[in-house]
Amino acid sequence: MGYNFTAGVEDCRNALIHFGLQELKPSTIARMLSVMIKTYSGLNEHTHIYDSNGSDITINNEKNPFQTWNVDTFVLAINDLVPTVNWKDVVKELDHPGFIVRDRQALVLLVTALRRALPVELYIDLLYGRWNNVEGQLSWLAQAIRYPDVFCFGDYPAHPVLIDCLKHPLDDTKETWTWRSLNLIECLLRIADTGLYSTVLEIFRHGIQRSGELIFLGLLQLHFFFENSTT
Repeated sequence: MGYNFTAGVEDCRNALIHFGLQELKPSTIARMLSVMIKTYSGLNEHTHIYDSNGSDITINNEKNPFQTWNVDTFVLAINDLVPTVNWKDVVKELDHPGFIVRDRQALVLLVTALRRALPVELYIDLLYGRWNNVEGQLSWLAQAIRYPDVFCFGDYPAHPVLIDCLKHPLDDTKETWTWRSLNLIECLLRIADTGLYSTVLEIFRHGIQRSGELIFLGLLQLHFFFENSTT
């Protein structure tokens, strides 16, 4: 089947029914999406992919004209098959072993699917929250920071860094504005405490090269942010 699975909404819907998945749970949808962002290219008839339980998912991609998954089609098919699906619960279930966002294209597919499913404002707090799979969470954050043209945290800062004290305007670029989220800075520091210090430090080092003032302001304002968020 391979990428033909998402050739069209009806094809995708029928395939899900064929495999007995007409009563999809958020956890199942999340794992399917997780597989898609890890296998967005290179599938052929000899490809084996595995779900989070280690079960082999058979792929037959012979004479397949499609080069990747159409996640828009996937989301539309899910909504058609399960109109009551809660996509915020699906985002919660992305916190599972094996979830990882490896590169730009994986981020593009993930963001495209979620934007089709629900507004970013409805799930951004889940991305900033505490995950069990912190490596998977950090991979999502890191790729978004690296490619702010795909997803910019500065567009969705629940608690923005205050910049009134600056005597000059900041660069009006996505690379700079992605760091205007106190939530992002706090989340990265929390993840660093789980043992991923070196990875988080490298992310900050890269950010400081372009957005040093904004990051330092954010670090200074975190204490005030914490006090207000706990009262």
